[in-house]
Amino acid sequence: MFKRLTFIALGLWTLAAISLVPLQANMPGTYGVLVAISQKPNIGTPVSIGSSISTPVIKSSWTLTTTATVPASALIVVCTQHAFGSAQTITSITDGGFNTYTNAVTNAFDASTQLISACYYKENANQLAAGSIITVTLSANTLAQPSILNAAYVTGVIGSGSLDKTNSGLTSNGTAYASGTTGVLAQANEIAIGFVGMYNGNATITEGAGFTNINTTAQGSGSFYQSRMSRQIVAATTALNYQPSASLNTFGKTLIATFKGY
Repeated sequence: MFKRLTFIALGLWTLAAISLVPLQANMPGTYGVLVAISQKPNIGTPVSIGSSISTPVIKSSWTLTTTATVPASALIVVCTQHAFGSAQTITSITDGGFNTYTNAVTNAFDASTQLISACYYKENANQLAAGSIITVTLSANTLAQPSILNAAYVTGVIGSGSLDKTNSGLTSNGTAYASGTTGVLAQANEIAIGFVGMYNGNATITEGAGFTNINTTAQGSGSFYQSRMSRQIVAATTALNYQPSASLNTFGKTLIATFKGY
């Protein structure tokens, strides 16, 4: 007699292997079924791998030296902001672990702020050792202004097709910043990365509701540029809007990108 056996994997569990195991040596042809299952990883708390702000010089590239080791298969997110005198672009972001990054969201050059802001990502990344160099290459020289880089990694994000929703916003002169609403998320288990870069280093940034800071940059007391990378892990598909604020009138750009967990 044969019986049909049905195996179901739900939620955070996935079927890893099925093996037929002989039950007794003196009962040939009788087998039991050994089932192995493994737990899918949760989205981890993002880990900062560094932030940097350059001296105000003309340049066509800028780098960041990482401060923590990125494990293999993690998602790396790099956000950057540069000032140009005309419409230019970021041509590539690479690192010493042979990872090449893909653009998630860009707020392009505009005449009022002369800033370009962007977040790039590498899913299923190669391991990246602490002390490695992340390099942003630009299509032309920047103005003689600081350039900003913020970077972090997160585990528990799917290794292919992880990017879901994005948006970006511009503040030309004010205290309110907003990425704009992402639209409804594809699934409940996602992580949102928010980034803001602003001109007026004397301003204090208040974190956007629901978000937690990952890292910051600041040019120094009495100077101009600063930035913040933040995160929110969600368990619902509700649309998101990263909305930090500044204590003084400033100008800059705000970005958001969401990534899908398992």
